[in-house]
Amino acid sequence: MNFLRTFLFDVVVIGAVALVGTAATALTVLAPRATAQTVAVVFAPWTSPQDAMLRAAEAGGRIVGFGRLSSIVIVAPDHRHYARDVAARGAWLVADAAQARGCGAPETN
Repeated sequence: MNFLRTFLFDVVVIGAVALVGTAATALTVLAPRATAQTVAVVFAPWTSPQDAMLRAAEAGGRIVGFGRLSSIVIVAPDHRHYARDVAARGAWLVADAAQARGCGAPETN
């Protein structure tokens, strides 16, 4: 019984460290730079496209397009505090659109 308890504790600790490490790396890599021309704004998956567009525009940005999910809006920010303002309106993540290409619309040639 003691072995099982130790094993489960190890699994929980390793899982927590992996989760925190992955989240920290993603936030660091995807954080929008001050010179970013477009950002990908990620809202909750159940957010309607209209609501996502409205929230993104109210924060001070021009809508450029949508990501692969309709709750991801690609925006050209009008000011440098856009990430803070859109987060206050419910955005889960604001990422540099150039770094988060997987969230963007497929490129056409």
